[in-house]
Amino acid sequence: MFGSQTFDVVVGVVFVYLLLSIICTAANEMIASLFAMRAHNLAKGIANLLADNRINGLDELFYDHPLIKSLYRGKRKPSHIPDHTFALAFLDGIAPFEGKGEEAILRIREAVSELKEGSELKRLLSIFLQQAGGDFTKLQATIETWFNDSMSRVGGWYKRKCQVVTIIVAVLLTGATNADTLLIVRKLNTDPTLRATIVAQALDFAKQQPGIVASPSEKTSEPSSTPSTGEKGGSADALPTTPAAGDAKETFTQTLGTLQLLGIPLGWEVMPKKEEWVNKVIGLLLTALAISLGAPFWFDVLNRVTKIRSTGSTEETATK
Repeated sequence: MFGSQTFDVVVGVVFVYLLLSIICTAANEMIASLFAMRAHNLAKGIANLLADNRINGLDELFYDHPLIKSLYRGKRKPSHIPDHTFALAFLDGIAPFEGKGEEAILRIREAVSELKEGSELKRLLSIFLQQAGGDFTKLQATIETWFNDSMSRVGGWYKRKCQVVTIIVAVLLTGATNADTLLIVRKLNTDPTLRATIVAQALDFAKQQPGIVASPSEKTSEPSSTPSTGEKGGSADALPTTPAAGDAKETFTQTLGTLQLLGIPLGWEVMPKKEEWVNKVIGLLLTALAISLGAPFWFDVLNRVTKIRSTGSTEETATK
């Protein structure tokens, strides 16, 4: 095993990356909440889903349905719509019905037949009705599948948006804190007291804080049956199960405080000399790139390196 000092430096750098990544994740969540990114993303997906070449405003009518209105938060559109709620609101918007029997199917058939000729929605619903064969439950299930398939694409849109936001936030955070990887490595390498303190905190963090990195935009899952919650339904947060904005703000503040108390070189109190700027830019770029990999990645790396370190320490003790 290579030198314990070098390994402790690695543990320290990984821990710093993890804290910065958590701050980045919390900032992403606050941005997503502030700009209602999930709700806008879901609305865009539903607008595409209900777009029709002969009928305008179907998505607006859908959002006016009482079942959907009940999901609003004040004036904000919902960021999550269960698939069964979508199916019932959609079908009821086409043809208001009571019950789920043959009469409901007949009313829906009549309403579909009255839609404009050449309508994409008319053609689609005709296919769905044919597949259902007069069974309302099958028709509802078909609509739910149609919705969930569309939400898979919506999840992809949201993930790409979050990746862009993550990179931007990572660059801004790195620049604001002057978190220079090369400088941090040099400091850890030359200061045994600081190194020992940070390693101890990293080991403690790895044991006590596994839940803090179940992050907003880094754990992806398919939206077809509401990711990470177990509740059935598609949603714009196809990308993750995320903490509330208030929780994200608290996480941001607490983690930033932890980072500042580490004693590593942060901030711009002393500007680099002209000949030092090349190394400074390289160090900052390394940090920004590392942060963009996400908190779950660095938490996993921290767990791995601390286990290897513990194993190495045990072996050294045994040989003595």
